[in-house]
Amino acid sequence: MEQPARKSAGGAQVLLSIQALRGLAVMAVVVIHIQLYYASKLQRPDFLPQFNIGAASVDVFFVISGFIMVYATERLFGQAGAMPVYFLRRIARIVPMYWIATTIMVAYLITHYGSIAASAGGAGISYVICSYLFIPYGRPGGNGIPIHGIGWTLIYEVFFYTAFGLLVMWPRRAAVVATTAFLALIVLIGQLLPWLPNPIGFWTHPIIIEFAFGMAIALAYRNGVRLPQPLVYTLVAAGVAVLFWSWRQEHFFDIDSGARVFVWGLPAVAIVGGFALAEKPVPRNLFWRTFGFLGDASYSLYLFHTLGLGAPAILFGRYINFALLPWVHLGFILAATIVPGLLIYLFVEKPITEYLQRKIEGERRAAPAAMPIAATPPP
Repeated sequence: MEQPARKSAGGAQVLLSIQALRGLAVMAVVVIHIQLYYASKLQRPDFLPQFNIGAASVDVFFVISGFIMVYATERLFGQAGAMPVYFLRRIARIVPMYWIATTIMVAYLITHYGSIAASAGGAGISYVICSYLFIPYGRPGGNGIPIHGIGWTLIYEVFFYTAFGLLVMWPRRAAVVATTAFLALIVLIGQLLPWLPNPIGFWTHPIIIEFAFGMAIALAYRNGVRLPQPLVYTLVAAGVAVLFWSWRQEHFFDIDSGARVFVWGLPAVAIVGGFALAEKPVPRNLFWRTFGFLGDASYSLYLFHTLGLGAPAILFGRYINFALLPWVHLGFILAATIVPGLLIYLFVEKPITEYLQRKIEGERRAAPAAMPIAATPPP
């Protein structure tokens, strides 16, 4: 039985279980950044236990992204005019909020340090341009991370979206297989030529193959594959167990780590695959609906939560001695990292995305209907 679907801001139907996983993943990202903030900025590494495993949420996001791209693009596959619609949808979904967050960071750095160069080791306007355009910046000694640091994941996302979008006019299976082959090829190139400079070197890191894992799950889903509940429970439990073991081992993998794909990526595949292919839907109770809503808001939460980490100290530090009240400080930080993201989603991201998607869909309906292209891709 197919799981119940719900409408996202962009209009595409998504599974409640997958959105809830997004919600769980983004909250794990919030927690790890709070823990790192206490450990590094506040010099209290023992106040909160290490939560390195929160970084594995990115691997979950990448697998989900691969799944969603195939799942939500179903009506575009094999259509001659699919590519412009696909890219317009992606731009509407990704670019406005990322540019807003990046602009806030640029304004902060200029205000606080006097210039971008002073805050980024001499990098100037080219660094700003690359950050806005999702290009890993290749300054000497640079790691490709954009001005808004957590935007490094979006550099990979946009790279994958571009590779996938260039093939979206092909039939579903052909597009998935070709995109997977391309991702595997560039990862192989990166392994054979590890000295490649940014931006090329950044794009060849093994983590990008996790998008292919998600596409494979979506291909199975669209082909009618459904898993019995005992197998679903086994897959999810196995994935969680490996991640729990990794947490206890205090693993922390860099983005260029091949081990990360196995230790964090494969458990993410098991968890996402188990929920996506389950023959029975998750119950629509308060837990799943709450995390489903957090999944809807996950993009705004992800983009803006780090901007709130220092807000309590800035706003209330002169009135409250947070050093003597660390748990009170933690409560303020949780509110400052979560509540603004939810409000931004409801009153900024959602209206902007819905407006842009309506414009795109309206223009698409007004255009002449595209004829399906041949069932086999060109050589």
